[in-house]
Amino acid sequence: MRLFHHKKLLVPGAVMILAASALSCAPREIAVLQEPELVWTAADFERHIQALNSGGGAGQRAGTLQYAAASNHIVAQFRASGLRPGLNTFNVPFLIDRNLVSGFKVGGSHEDSLRVLPGVDTAPAAWTGTGQRTIRRFSSGIPSPNADLFQTAIVVDQKDATGDFFRRLNKLSAPTVFEIGDLSYEASSVRVDSAVAIQLTRETLARLLGISSFGVGSIINSPTGRIFNLRETLEISTTSTFYPRVQESNIIGVIPGKAPVYNSEVIVVIASIGSGGEFGGLPTYQFTDLGIGSSVLIEVSNRIAAESRYSAIPDRSIMFAHLYTGDSVKSGVEAFFRNPVWSTSSVSAMLLVAVSDEDAEIISTKAAARGISVELFNAVPPADLNRKGFLTRPRWVDHAANRSVSVDTIDRRILAAARDSAATQAFLLGDQVLDRLAELMNVSTAVPFLERNSDQE
Repeated sequence: MRLFHHKKLLVPGAVMILAASALSCAPREIAVLQEPELVWTAADFERHIQALNSGGGAGQRAGTLQYAAASNHIVAQFRASGLRPGLNTFNVPFLIDRNLVSGFKVGGSHEDSLRVLPGVDTAPAAWTGTGQRTIRRFSSGIPSPNADLFQTAIVVDQKDATGDFFRRLNKLSAPTVFEIGDLSYEASSVRVDSAVAIQLTRETLARLLGISSFGVGSIINSPTGRIFNLRETLEISTTSTFYPRVQESNIIGVIPGKAPVYNSEVIVVIASIGSGGEFGGLPTYQFTDLGIGSSVLIEVSNRIAAESRYSAIPDRSIMFAHLYTGDSVKSGVEAFFRNPVWSTSSVSAMLLVAVSDEDAEIISTKAAARGISVELFNAVPPADLNRKGFLTRPRWVDHAANRSVSVDTIDRRILAAARDSAATQAFLLGDQVLDRLAELMNVSTAVPFLERNSDQE
């Protein structure tokens, strides 16, 4: 029985999604640090639904505040997903928070400096209220200002040079390790479009910036951007309430593979953040009202996190994005493809979650022109969710801990209470998306796109 409408969008010139054999993946094995408890019971599912349907903007009016609350919650969930340094550092999501209204400052000593390489502290940020909040503090391990490798250099683009800069960076195959968006340097009123930390030799970085050389510990202006030597302290902080730019695509997270993020093949998962339409969710102003797709991103993030303690590292990266599919969907799609975070030639597939057929056609047309194939995943109407026996413990739970567990059908009482919930849709649709990601990554569907470590044999 099919519970979801899953189809490929075929438009003239579209390139079909590559078969699993063409996307062969040879994950890197890592040591098993801890075997997680992954027994999924009916009571667990009930608590899961209650958690998804509580808090996060209840009672707020419709409009911008709704979108702010929804995106706020989703980004916070990515930060707190459990993908922690020291467990599987390569699977720590490098968040791309293009929605932040932020300030940053440079100063300090070699002992108190920046690190954005795997192992970075990803403690959840304080997102509530207004005023200045410290989002992250990093420290760097570079021992000398004369080091040949600038592992923690940060390049801040000027808006008119963003596209060219990223194209040049991609051609250099530079190991990019972090990106933030919409920053403003506290000593200046100049707005910049994005900031990216990279590891390059001094000569390569100078060539990238279009200058002959640069010193240590200074801000350098160049035709393509500004360079900050991040052997100094960097604080990123909010200066106002979190508001997304709802008319554009909002890239909220990346789960990187083994290759450097900017140099890897990428699967993009785009979810609608719109509250209208057939699958709008509950009739209250909570984050679940703002699209099942948003909750699916949380589902996928959390369930990947549950596997990350003992899973292998995939070769390819996965990027998560919001797409507001209101009246300005065309401008949003244009913005997404006009200034992509990845080179579009590196994108092997796009998965659209809870996006309308009309909007999906717009996206697929743009994608096909760039050789990218698109698949659409839509939830079924809530009335169709009450069929007996449809909801079982996901396959990934049974196999993840390398043990055989009987599959329990979720109690119909819980199903009856939850069948109209966007959270239920997110749970089920998330399973479909994870299965498809597993196929695209060419690994076992038992554990979403992450292979069980051979040490557990």
